[in-house]
Amino acid sequence: MNFVIFVVCTTVAIVIFKKSRKNSLAKGRGKFRASATSYVISFVSFFLLMGIGSHFDVKQDPTSAATESSSSPNNHSLAKLTDSNDTVTTFNLSHAYEKAVYDNIKQMPDIQPRLNMSSADSEAQDKRDGALMFFRIYGLSEDDFSRLVRPVCIGEINHMKAVYHNETSLWLPLNNNNYVVKAEEERRKEWNKQYYARLEGVYKRMNECMFTVSQQQPMHILRQPGIK
Repeated sequence: MNFVIFVVCTTVAIVIFKKSRKNSLAKGRGKFRASATSYVISFVSFFLLMGIGSHFDVKQDPTSAATESSSSPNNHSLAKLTDSNDTVTTFNLSHAYEKAVYDNIKQMPDIQPRLNMSSADSEAQDKRDGALMFFRIYGLSEDDFSRLVRPVCIGEINHMKAVYHNETSLWLPLNNNNYVVKAEEERRKEWNKQYYARLEGVYKRMNECMFTVSQQQPMHILRQPGIK
């Protein structure tokens, strides 16, 4: 800002010098006298303009600058972990909760996808991927999500599972090929169609519930809906 003021004042002083010298010459004064007079006028004008311009120089509040610096993570405080699908999750290690989640996931085995994985490796991979997903989408550790969010939101889905079990447990094998069996096949097909249509709405409400409840927790990292 000071540099801009200096350039403007210098430019104006030069213009004043030229106009003053031109007016002096027009009045019949000698070149030396005209130049000396114009120099004094432009010199005085320069410092007057600099004094006026200094009042418009905006200085940054050091308190607000420190606050902004402390609230924004720098590159040294950021860490990244990648899941088995190469999805990156970023952590701000200057935040105590994020660092705790990061440290917990960091110590989990990082099993890379490969053919003929053992069930133990597959389970370890799924656990690590799940922990990263819960933090990335909901801003919570997997333990906090399971303890504080899931119980609030799974009531309706549990009811739907019970409905499915109660209905299909009564279904006997259909071995004959008569009209009664065909009618039962059609009934079961229609029942499944309606059930899964309802189930789709239940899953949507459950996901909305999980996101809303996760963002209401006193200790969580703020997230925006739609993160994958």
